[in-house]
Amino acid sequence: MVSTRYRIAAIVLAASLTAASVSGCAAGGGNQKAQQNGGGGQKQQSTGQKQQSAGTQKKQETSDNKHHGGSTEDTPQQTGMIEQKIAGSNEPLMLENGQAIVELEKIDGNLYADAAKMAGLIGFQAVMEKDKNNTELWIGDHDPVLKLRDQSAIVVQEGREIQLNSPVIKRGNRMLVPADALKQLFNKEAVFTMDNERVAIFPQPLPADPQADQGFADDPADPAKKPGAEQESGLPAMSEVEPTAQNSGVQEDEAVPALKNSIAIVNEARKHLGVPYKFGAGPYARTKRFDCSSYVQYVYKKAGITLPRTAREQAKLGKRVSRSQLRVGDLLYFYVPGRFKSNRTVGHVGIYMGAQKMIHSSPMPKDGVQVTDINKKYWKDTYLYSKRLP
Repeated sequence: MVSTRYRIAAIVLAASLTAASVSGCAAGGGNQKAQQNGGGGQKQQSTGQKQQSAGTQKKQETSDNKHHGGSTEDTPQQTGMIEQKIAGSNEPLMLENGQAIVELEKIDGNLYADAAKMAGLIGFQAVMEKDKNNTELWIGDHDPVLKLRDQSAIVVQEGREIQLNSPVIKRGNRMLVPADALKQLFNKEAVFTMDNERVAIFPQPLPADPQADQGFADDPADPAKKPGAEQESGLPAMSEVEPTAQNSGVQEDEAVPALKNSIAIVNEARKHLGVPYKFGAGPYARTKRFDCSSYVQYVYKKAGITLPRTAREQAKLGKRVSRSQLRVGDLLYFYVPGRFKSNRTVGHVGIYMGAQKMIHSSPMPKDGVQVTDINKKYWKDTYLYSKRLP
């Protein structure tokens, strides 16, 4: 396939429009970390979020600039306050001003939204993929979670096909999605309202997490960490590697057995250090590229374990383990931060190597397969949970 990338502004610019409140149905959420991220009654961003925006958002901009291409586009905003409720919670969420706006278009009597613009404003990558017969728009964080095909009412979301009421259509270089499908496609990703003219996407408050500063630690009973295991397996000495994380608060199983092939997995993972990152990478044998989940899928397959394609699908497997009881081969899941994006949905996956190091394919801090210290603030702040496979 030949890729055409779209740079969609993930950060709303300073200009704003005074506007009346926007009516319609709100969608929000996801079930993960609901208690920690409820933000009940908050009318403004917390100081913690503002501080994070200054740091993590710069990292995200770097990734956006590198992998979306193109220039920043002015994005209209609205001001005003609106009270919504988070999915699965009775607590109100006061959403502040500065909403990002996507104008709706009427075509043959039906309303449509520019899917790449909607996705980009939320904070996702949006990549157009073409072959001889089809054109698709792929949307996601560090791997595609949504695929839209021109002239098709069937879309692929987190590995599952879902049916829309009417087909997606392509106009020029834009993929337009029916407005009545927006809630179905994006309700876990962002909080937004909609009327007959526009979609208003709201910034999401990020309450301070008292466990965000908790570090990661090895399970002392990990068989892969027995004396001499690092030398036998080729595991790193853990003194050098590059830098660049949030506890889910769920009850975790401390007695999950270690993955039988953990040493083989890490050995295989290390063979591919430096392989370039590519969003939505095809089979490695053909593309010589990985995204975060295709890398994990490939490495585990080499160890005899079959995993689904995307990080969100992979995250449904295995048993949760505490961040303080990690073993070599455990899978670590993170969200990718953004002003308008949910911080409850999986956006990235990596493989735990031991000694607070993760090997993963990522566009940041460097491009490609790399080893990262997960006790750095970014990873502690965006951490969701860990899983151990049988």
